[in-house]
Parts: sequence; C-alpha cells; structure tokens
Amino acid sequence: GTYGATTAGSCANATTNAQVATNKFGTNYEGYIVDVGYTYNNSIRSTTSSTSVDTVFGSNTNYSVVNSTNSPMKTYLENTWYANNMTAYTSKLEPSAGYCNDRVVYSGSTGGTALTSIVPLSGAKAYFNTYVRTYNFSNKPTLACARNIVDLYTTSSASNGNKQLNYPVALLTADEANLAGSGPSSGSGTYNANSFLRSGSYLWLLSPHFRYSNAGWYVGGSRVSSGGNLIGSSVSTDGGVRPAVSLNPGAEIASGSGTATDPWVLDETNIPDTPAPSMQDYTASMCQSNASSAPVTVRDVRDDKEYTIRYINGACWMTSNLRYIGDTGSSVAGNSAGSMTIKSATTNINADKTLTYYSLDSSDSSYTNHCDTNNGYNYPCAKAGKDDNNNDTVWYNYAAASAGTITYSSNSTDATQDICPKGWKLPPSSGTGSISSITSYKDAFSPVYGGYYYNGSLGSASTYGWWWSATANGDTDRYVLYYNSGSLSTLYYNRYRYLGYYVRCVRTS
Repeated sequence: GTYGATTAGSCANATTNAQVATNKFGTNYEGYIVDVGYTYNNSIRSTTSSTSVDTVFGSNTNYSVVNSTNSPMKTYLENTWYANNMTAYTSKLEPSAGYCNDRVVYSGSTGGTALTSIVPLSGAKAYFNTYVRTYNFSNKPTLACARNIVDLYTTSSASNGNKQLNYPVALLTADEANLAGSGPSSGSGTYNANSFLRSGSYLWLLSPHFRYSNAGWYVGGSRVSSGGNLIGSSVSTDGGVRPAVSLNPGAEIASGSGTATDPWVLDETNIPDTPAPSMQDYTASMCQSNASSAPVTVRDVRDDKEYTIRYINGACWMTSNLRYIGDTGSSVAGNSAGSMTIKSATTNINADKTLTYYSLDSSDSSYTNHCDTNNGYNYPCAKAGKDDNNNDTVWYNYAAASAGTITYSSNSTDATQDICPKGWKLPPSSGTGSISSITSYKDAFSPVYGGYYYNGSLGSASTYGWWWSATANGDTDRYVLYYNSGSLSTLYYNRYRYLGYYVRCVRTS
C-alpha cells in the first residue's frame, strides 16, 4: 500500500497509527560509544583512550560480552510487543531468520579501510557501514551481513548468527528500507514519498548511522523520516517502532498482485508451521539456555522424527525414546565408523558398517536366522512398537544400538560409535551425562515402562523400562539404566547384548 491509504485492503496501517510505540535505542551521554547496537557492551561506558573495535563492537569469534546488554528498543519489542501479541504465531515464523545490525565502522564517509580502534573524544566523525553504502553517491544497499555472526541477530534455536533474540522479531535494516523505496534524499539516492514505510512520523531502523561531535558527542541510528527518506538521528531521540518478522518459507498468497491498489493478501491457513530445530545442530549450551526448566522439541534430520530434550544435571538428555529405524534407503551421517545405510534386506553387516535392521518379532522370517538368542550378539536387531503409555518406541539389541560395532558374544569394548544422531551419544555408566548422574532426576528424565524384547516376546511391559549405556561390564553384558516402581537405578548384571532395550542419547558439549 501507499502512505496515507485508508481504504480496506490497501494497508491503511501505513500511517502513524501502525507504529506500536515511541521509544529510544539508548541513552546518550557525552563520550559514550556503545549505545548504538541492538545490544551492546555495558562494561565499556566512557573512555578517553583508544579502544579496539573488537572490544567495543565484538567480532565473529568474540561476541557474547559485546551483546550482553539489551537496548531499550530490543527489550520493548520482545518483552512487551511480541510477548503480548505474537506468541501464538511463533510457529508460523522462520526461526533462523537473521536481522543485521551492521557495526563495521570507518573514519570517512566513503569507506576505505575499516577502523580497528576508536577514540571516543577525538572530535573526528566515524561512519558505520550502512552510511558508507547509502550516502555520498554510493547508494549500494545489500542484504548481506558483513559480520555474519556478531551482528546477525537470530534466536537461540537458529544454527546461524549471534543467537541473541528471545523471539524471532527485530527491525528492518536501512538497506531493506532503501530497497523498499525509502532511500536517502541526498547524493545519488532517491526515495519514494509514497512508500508504505512513510508514516508522517519518525520510524526507527536497525542499522547504526554515524557518530559526531556537534554540541557534544553522540551516536546515530538510521531512521525513516516523517517525509519517507532515510536519515540518521541520535540514539536518545524518540521514534516509532515497526517490528519486523519473517514468515516461514512456503507462505501462500490468497489474493492480490502486489501493487499499491491491489496489495497481496496472505492465506493465514497455509503458512507452514516451523519445523522443530535440528537435533544435530542443537548444542548443550543451547539446551542449557532453553531447556533447563521445561523440555524442548527437536528434530532428527535423518528421518525428521521429533524428540523432547531437557538439560539435566550438567548435560542435555533425550527425554523420549529414540525411534530411528532408518529412512528410505539413503545414506545418512551418524556416529558409526562410516555412513549408516538403512536397508530392508536380510543380509549381514557389510565391511563399511552398513546397518541392517531385523525385527525382533518371531513372525518375521529373518528372526530365526538373525535375532534368536544364539545369534543376537552378532546382528543389529530392532523392534518398533508402543510403550506402556501408548507412545511410539523402538527396542534395540546392542548390535543395533552400537551401529553394528559391538557384536559377537565376547566383546568387552565400550561403545564409541552408536545409533544416536551426530553430536549425541550413548551415555556412559558414570560421570557427567551418565546413566548414574540421571537417577535422582526422574521427573525431568520422564521415564516410561515398556519392558524388553527377548526371544520374540515382550517381557515386563508395564513394570520395567531399560536404557542402554555405552559402558561394558564384561564380555557379554552392559551397564543399563532401569526404571521400576517409580525409581531410576543403574544395573550391570544379566543385561545381555541380545536383549532389546530402549536408547536415549545425551549431549555434553
């Protein structure tokens, strides 16, 4: 739509009323150089000596401290606007979307070599990357983020960026506003006075602008002016807020051609839900940040099955049983010596550790030859079914749990390769992230009964649950975690490798 449009379906919210608040990016103090970021380093407030840019604005390898303090703008958008209006729509938003607060800085308005240090009271101007790209006849907006980690704001579940957002919301950059028609009014730039971003008031953007010493030092952020063009203003100046969110890929247009008189209208019912974050990319530190008090759902990218995880006693645990029995014959990266190629054929383990599954059900013709009590050591066997709570689950013998690496009746080697997703592993018997470390945390671990498979039959289905560990007790048995009468305990005797038990994987780093 266009500025001032008031007819139904023509983006009437292009006016000032669409701006959800009047707010500041920061408080301006003479000599202070940090209140220019969406987040900043609150430990560096004022200095008269040269300070490295990496110390003030961070780098791709050092960004936690420089992003330690939220700007008032970020706090408002997340804690007030999004929390009160948007949480019901989170599943419709792209969790890995990035919003760039480009803090590369130069001594001159035409760029050149980026500064490596800043002297806040020197009297010289300093120009941020957006200003250099936009003004002084260059006007070359970009959608790339020069420092693609420290300055790219993403949520903690994303696999990219600085992971500083509590919710998937931020602001448009000056480059995006420029491409949308709100360009500079000077130099080679042009702007559209009827752009939908024009509101008749001032509208904050995410990009820093410059800092200078007229009547005292201040840092500037980029804004769309009341007339619709790009300008820079002190971060202590009031301005409107237009939150920016990114829809999931696959959102469909219900109607419209995208013009001012016939705008696009989204089909809300066909915006795909956000897939759960990748389990393979979900680190223990992410788990600690997000899953200490409640479980988080993640996705095994090998077959897209979803699991709950929880940060418990220093490690990240699966709190639902692994159900991986392969995809449709493709090779997938796991923790085995090579790729685990899942086949339905009844052949032995190949030299490249190809993992073949056999049913523990005696009605399966492969059972007699491959998964009976005599040969159960040698062949990876798995049985899919339901646990005592009617949840889908899989029982694995140890050859399957170890991805075909621990076989034959005499093998006292601990498992270092397993069926867990890449980056996760079978828990050891003791230490951090071990089966012994979880026994006092029954509620968080959420154990289930479901028994075990032996000789084609399910035993103790409603009274016991067992989970494999990576640790050997002897040639034929393994340490396990077991659940009985409401208690979790560790066990090591008579837990023979041909038995079918559950698997829950752990991540400690």
